[in-house]
Amino acid sequence: MKLYREYRDSVVRMGKPKLSSSPVASNFMSVFQYPQQTYDYIIKQGSMKDLKGQEVYCDELLIDVDDPSQFALVDSVIQDHGFNYTKYSTGGRSYHWHIRIQPMLSVHAPFSIKHFLAGLGLTEAVDTSFYHPAGQFRQEGATHQKTGKIKTLVTSRQGLVPTIPIVAEPEPEIDEEVSEDTHTKFMYGVLLLSDVGKGKRYHRLYAIVRHGLKLGYDPSSIRYDVGLWNDNLLHPHSDTDIDKWFDMILRQEARRYG
Repeated sequence: MKLYREYRDSVVRMGKPKLSSSPVASNFMSVFQYPQQTYDYIIKQGSMKDLKGQEVYCDELLIDVDDPSQFALVDSVIQDHGFNYTKYSTGGRSYHWHIRIQPMLSVHAPFSIKHFLAGLGLTEAVDTSFYHPAGQFRQEGATHQKTGKIKTLVTSRQGLVPTIPIVAEPEPEIDEEVSEDTHTKFMYGVLLLSDVGKGKRYHRLYAIVRHGLKLGYDPSSIRYDVGLWNDNLLHPHSDTDIDKWFDMILRQEARRYG
């Protein structure tokens, strides 16, 4: 089965996604790989938006922890279960653990992984925000954008290659016939389509980015939407200011990248 992965050098990708069926040296890679049908879907729409419901492939459990008080717990859980792993310093404050798993191909892979981590008692210790179909993760050898340091191997161990059971993601609970995802999409649209005064433009930009990330939208797609929003403001920002503030907000929100 031919599989594709997105590779990029920066947190924000401008333009259409570029996927490859062969490894590419870059700072970031997509958490999941994509079979042909999902690849065709991405290429057709020209973005990584709305991939929920598309099959994704995974053969590696990626763990990101940036709270020093949780490092020992994660090490202990992984070792107590006898899992194989490689552990990396990201070049920042985080550590990454890569665990080889039995291959899984499912629309439910992201939820199944989060369910598996919860079963290990790691929900509060690890970052799971990148476990959505378009999520990104720092590669080995990547340069940290803040420190300039390289993601480097700390230690590794042979061990068990776990199987993560496929668990179907339950339908979201409905409150007055409006799901949380539907409400978030509605608010994302409202924020983009309504004008705002000079003193509140940054706060609006912040809200747009947060809602977009919550929906799992690719940062470059959110940036495109932000550009359209800004163009329609009575008092728009300069493109330079938009780029600066967008990047700053994204860095604040993107703890998933280590």
